[in-house]
Amino acid sequence: MNLKERVVLITGASSGIGWETALAFAARGARLAIAARSESKLEELAGRISKEGGECLAVPVDVTDSESVKSMTRKVLEHYGRVDVLVNNAGFGVFAPVLEADMSDMKEMMEVNYFGLVRCIQAVVPHMLRQKMGHVVNVASMAGFVAAPTHGGYSATKFAVIGLSEALREEIRDHGIKVTTVNPGPIDTPFFEKADLNSIPKIAQRFMRKPDEVARAIVRAVEEEIPEIMVPGSMAPLLKFKALMPTLFARGTGRFYRKK
Repeated sequence: MNLKERVVLITGASSGIGWETALAFAARGARLAIAARSESKLEELAGRISKEGGECLAVPVDVTDSESVKSMTRKVLEHYGRVDVLVNNAGFGVFAPVLEADMSDMKEMMEVNYFGLVRCIQAVVPHMLRQKMGHVVNVASMAGFVAAPTHGGYSATKFAVIGLSEALREEIRDHGIKVTTVNPGPIDTPFFEKADLNSIPKIAQRFMRKPDEVARAIVRAVEEEIPEIMVPGSMAPLLKFKALMPTLFARGTGRFYRKK
């Protein structure tokens, strides 16, 4: 996809990966619609993009509320007339052992990370079907492939995102719409204001990436129509090893985390 003048809607855009992704698409000449709960942060980002010569619409949204998601979609369509790219990025994590996890945290993660994404897809993709083109990017996680100790609740939401994405990709393929999952490892963002960074082994923390790297991967995935992308890409062989030797991989992962 040539991104010049394309309309890109990004959820979870008030910080971290969403913020950097908006800047990356704006740099390619796309027209932005940014959405999140924090209206002040959205206005700050929209102002920055506008100052740099871009076009950006800030739309507050709560992805756990169907009416809020429908209202967001309606405002974007009224302003731009279309949506070419939907980036489902809203999400958060709380890490705790499964037997000790707070059920309210488990439910909220599923509401935001999974059902919020479904709400956005159901609100936006029908308009892409009428356009006969579009691209959906679902920000999942390496945790959607590897459920490490204390990450069970969060991983469950990302396993769900990956499964939904695989089904959706085939359901709408013949309508000219692409679906991508972007799977980051640990990223240095406000995500860890809620998630416990200390639950990740120190050696893994050394490989933490910056959000702009994920943003560049998202843009590349849309431009080159890549169905699945890992950040960093060097993690892909590890996932292949898991597929070939799941028991050995699980034992190694468990030991790795116990020695964190």
